[in-house]
Amino acid sequence: DTYTRVDGPPPTAAQLREFAGRYFSSEIDATYEVLPEGDSLILKRAGRDPAGLVPIGSDEFSGAGLGIKFVRVRGRVTGLEVNAGRVTGIVFVREGR
Repeated sequence: DTYTRVDGPPPTAAQLREFAGRYFSSEIDATYEVLPEGDSLILKRAGRDPAGLVPIGSDEFSGAGLGIKFVRVRGRVTGLEVNAGRVTGIVFVREGR
């Protein structure tokens, strides 16, 4: 998949903080950590270098060969979905909230 940045105002620092947290996928037994850093997000995964995530749409980011869409329930970020090439729809649930 190819992801293209969408024109529009970049997310504010407060908006980026909404995405911060640890997310677990039972499907692939992996934990991703998302951290705000300046005007972007950083993705941390076991065994990989941290990767910057670029906003490409509302609640959507791209980086490290991944497309990431954050999932909201009643306005709160509750998880994320990862698309990685031919593997799509990997669900991660936010931990601790």
